[in-house]
Amino acid sequence: MAPPRGKKRKTSAADASLDESLAANEIEVEHGKIWFEDGSTVLIAEGKGFKVYQGILSQHSEVFRDMFTLPQPPEAETCEGCPIVHMQDTAEDLLCFLTALHDSTSRYFDKDHILTFIEVSAMLRLGSKYQVERIRAEAVRRLELCFPDDLDSFCTTGSDSFIYCAPDFPYFYEPSRTTVSLTLDDCKAVINLARAHDLNNLLPAAFYSCTLIATEELVLQKHKKIIGGTSWVLSDEDAVLCIELKSWFKVALRINIAASFVSVGDDYCQFPDSCQESKSRMLERLFGKDLGGLALLDSYSLTYAPISTEFCHLCTEECKQIYSEKRQAVWEKLHEYFAAPAGSARLPRADE
Repeated sequence: MAPPRGKKRKTSAADASLDESLAANEIEVEHGKIWFEDGSTVLIAEGKGFKVYQGILSQHSEVFRDMFTLPQPPEAETCEGCPIVHMQDTAEDLLCFLTALHDSTSRYFDKDHILTFIEVSAMLRLGSKYQVERIRAEAVRRLELCFPDDLDSFCTTGSDSFIYCAPDFPYFYEPSRTTVSLTLDDCKAVINLARAHDLNNLLPAAFYSCTLIATEELVLQKHKKIIGGTSWVLSDEDAVLCIELKSWFKVALRINIAASFVSVGDDYCQFPDSCQESKSRMLERLFGKDLGGLALLDSYSLTYAPISTEFCHLCTEECKQIYSEKRQAVWEKLHEYFAAPAGSARLPRADE
């Protein structure tokens, strides 16, 4: 005797009403570049949807974990049956963040791959916002390579000439020797990011870099640019500080070069008369030219026109040694300024 067939469950009016309600709450969104068919939640930014895995988000981010524990109202929107979260981030920033989060082998963690500054900025901001330390740490690592604590790392053989000629080059660093594609203008945004994310160790190098930017571009609103959550406009206080540093570097450059000439023609000199004559000529040239503050931290300052040493070998080496010590001292003063407690910092006189 054949077993009785199972009876189909009767659809109640309440079930039908619920199905109709769910269908009514279904929406369609433009698919972003990340859309996993078996994903379990849809994040929407600027009208673009990203279907991802709720479990992965919760695993790596306490912020998302807490977000997903909140009960959803019956009338909550869904997309392909998945809950929806409307994000306040830009679609571009969110794509960068989600790609890095879901793929640990992506280019965002490839130490040899050059990322744009926009990408690194998004990694820092969203990695901090959603408390994903791995993404935040990678962004910080890349920025610290470009804006290091020590002078020798900041002014390497490659960056010396690029920093010296910065206004004539589209990129602040030669792309082949760094992991971030930076323009000189981006250094303003680096200052804002450092202020917002407690990365004060980036400030000395970032501010020095900003002093190479024309004063007009530092202060006028017509140069305002905001991408994602990053602003390229300095605060009034930081714009004033940049202008003050420009003047400080300008004076320090003259003082440092002049100080490097002091011992020229001394007892160890190979050709005292010739070197003394050259020193007088160099000093006259030094105080008759506007050198700017461009080459303050550049070890080639003594070889570029309008100041180029014309001394014997021994005097030239002594000049380079003294100049190196002086530029290191300026670098340390800059660090001391930014390390001082808020409100107590003051720029020293260039000759201190």
